[in-house]
Amino acid sequence: MPILLQIPKQLSAVYCELVGANPSSRPNPADVITRCRKLGGYFKNDLVDTLLFLEEIQIKDKGEKNRFFSALTPQLDNFPENVCRHKILPQLITAFEYGDAGSVVLMPMFKVKYYFK
Repeated sequence: MPILLQIPKQLSAVYCELVGANPSSRPNPADVITRCRKLGGYFKNDLVDTLLFLEEIQIKDKGEKNRFFSALTPQLDNFPENVCRHKILPQLITAFEYGDAGSVVLMPMFKVKYYFK
């Protein structure tokens, strides 16, 4: 099967640019990520937004964290189990133990722990 048929349609144009014959005309990877993170882009979705927020949680203020954790619990049903258990749960535990997330982090943390046994 040709590789272009295996690539999601939203990424096929970007892929063609990235593998262009002239290396100097290929886009900067940071620009590609920025383009794909715009509204409607392939990387603009709840899962990627959640993972990015958790990676940058140290620079978020308490209000942002409270809104994020309050909205996270229902979103967890839409995420892959292995991502919830091995990526999101450790970040939630760290936020609870060492951050100022407070008790609002408990609901999503318990949901991951007990829902995805």
